Amino acid sequence: MQDLHYSHSNANISERQMLPPDVVVRLVVLQWKPTPQSDEILPYCALHHIQAMSMTQAKHEWQLPWGSLHAMHTLDYCAFERLRTITDQPILYWSQVATVGEYSYSKGGKSTLSIEYIIWVSSQENTSVLPHNTIPDSLDQSSCVWLPLEQLPALSAHDKQLMQYAQQHLAQRSLDIRVLAALIGQEFTLQQLYTVAQLLRHEHMDLANFRRAALASGQLEPTGETRKVGRHRPAAVYRLKPEQSSYGPDQLSTQELLASLQRQYEAHSQELADMDSSSNMKRAGNSAFASLIPQRHQ
Repeated sequence: MQDLHYSHSNANISERQMLPPDVVVRLVVLQWKPTPQSDEILPYCALHHIQAMSMTQAKHEWQLPWGSLHAMHTLDYCAFERLRTITDQPILYWSQVATVGEYSYSKGGKSTLSIEYIIWVSSQENTSVLPHNTIPDSLDQSSCVWLPLEQLPALSAHDKQLMQYAQQHLAQRSLDIRVLAALIGQEFTLQQLYTVAQLLRHEHMDLANFRRAALASGQLEPTGETRKVGRHRPAAVYRLKPEQSSYGPDQLSTQELLASLQRQYEAHSQELADMDSSSNMKRAGNSAFASLIPQRHQ
């Protein structure tokens, strides 16, 4: 195969089509927020607001938060580094969901490869939620704001596809007790599990069947306590059994995750440096040994 050595700056459109794609991480960041004067909880999504000025009018657009991939860091590190600019809330659940390619002629023939992450963060009482179809003129172009997941504004075809992948991923996890527990907390009622499962699944589920399935899973144990929620009678409180591990980090902050990933990177870098040092010493030894062998003269 012939190697291509076009530079990004000098290549024409047809040559740029042969170049490797740009790689970015795109985040679907979600958060629970209780509705005022209600027992319900609703999911909200962080979207990046951009304002593209033209000669005739200002065009307001929305997109998923994204960040460039750096060669010296892992995908996870780049994703959480971008998350750090959005919120400092503890992370409840995270997963790499999909890899999606995008081709846009308007970008000069270059394609983009998006690594999609879905990240749930814990609720924050003072989170500012932007009402649907409301775009303040003073909104910072670089900011991310929280919008209701069920009432998102129009997104690009690429971001819309990523949102669909994220919702499909959550629907598939809606009956996984470990995921539900990670999103709720260490202790919960079966009603709370059921409420979150329905939100993730986007369809009605029979409560009695869900309760039976949850108890039959063997993953829950009663705490011996009860909890009164709203106007309902007190309900038994459960938790995951100790041997059942939840998905994702257990209430880790973004800074803690970045520090952990940085330590992994440094350990890996040291391992590679040791391997290079060992390889260089071996080559030096072979070279010294070769110099002792008499050379045949033609």
